[in-house]
Amino acid sequence: MSIFKSYNDFVNREHEVTHSVGKIYGKRAKDTDGSLQSIDSENSVYITFDYCPKTDLKESVLNLLREKKIPCTFFISSKSIIEDSGFEKKINGIDYSIQGHSHDHLTANEISNEDQKNEIVKNVNYLNERFKTEVKYYRFPNGISTPYSLATLKEMRIKPVSWFNGVMDSRTRTYYNLDVEGNVERIEDKFDLLKPEMLPGKIFLFHLGDNGDRTTKYLKDFIEYCSNNKITFARL
Repeated sequence: MSIFKSYNDFVNREHEVTHSVGKIYGKRAKDTDGSLQSIDSENSVYITFDYCPKTDLKESVLNLLREKKIPCTFFISSKSIIEDSGFEKKINGIDYSIQGHSHDHLTANEISNEDQKNEIVKNVNYLNERFKTEVKYYRFPNGISTPYSLATLKEMRIKPVSWFNGVMDSRTRTYYNLDVEGNVERIEDKFDLLKPEMLPGKIFLFHLGDNGDRTTKYLKDFIEYCSNNKITFARL
């Protein structure tokens, strides 16, 4: 017998823990802090990728996007590509937009207000100049914001995008639980549980390297499911 009455009970408890931790250490970027989890769309979802420092860029992920002609959004920490002059060539042939993800990938609540602002401003200025674009969206490293960092984005007219919703390539796609005797009990595959959330307008998070080959595998499954259900793809 599970210690949780239902999967929803499990999720609610998970959210409670996240929220209580957030009160002390900062907020996870979810609906309660105004971060976008969805954007109005009649039939498209948004595939987004976080690219962080010290990660190996997975060519298999990029090849899949090119092969399937999938538009997407790259949330980039500028430190990830600042010494990579060939990054644009690597993503050539993909329909993409570039958005912000900090400079050094520092967690907002662990640094001073001045450093929080610098993380955002340096990142946005670098991306705008290098990619000849205008960054309109920003995702906080580890999904943690502070009132000051959110105010900085508002001042710059940049919208925060959720980290919390739809992390499609996390460590495992299976939720587990402990029964009352302490035995491990499988609940369900996360991918199946998220299918009801795969609706037009939703923003989903993948990664460009640090989750290894599972990103490629899960992205294939995601694309196939959406295509079979006549859900198209768009970029932010």
